[in-house]
Amino acid sequence: MSPDILLIATYANCPRTWKMAKSLTKAGFKTHLIEWDRDSRLKTFEIVNDISVHRFCFKSPHGVKLIYLLPMWWSFIVGICFTHRFSVVQPQNLDNLLPVWFVSRIKKFKIVYDIADFYSDSYVPVKATFLNA
Repeated sequence: MSPDILLIATYANCPRTWKMAKSLTKAGFKTHLIEWDRDSRLKTFEIVNDISVHRFCFKSPHGVKLIYLLPMWWSFIVGICFTHRFSVVQPQNLDNLLPVWFVSRIKKFKIVYDIADFYSDSYVPVKATFLNA
């Protein structure tokens, strides 16, 4: 019996996340994916190539205005994590890590944090070469 793995992406059809999900499924893992459908056009749940896809279908803006909607998104993540049994959860980017970390303290699953954003490039001055190595 292979472990269940959950991948989380803050937007729908993220190529990076889908590639990982397909590779894990091909390797024999039972793979789940959570996506935020910001256009609210896709099904809330479907199975695509043996990948269980759970979608938070809620129209939303991009950028700073999104911050007010994050608690709803986090609640959706927490709900999926509590109602399923996962061995490993991989939140993509910092905005998905907080709710996953919280639930992992109770449900006892492992977290593999995936940072697709280049935070260091955003906050470290170019002249600080010892930090950019």
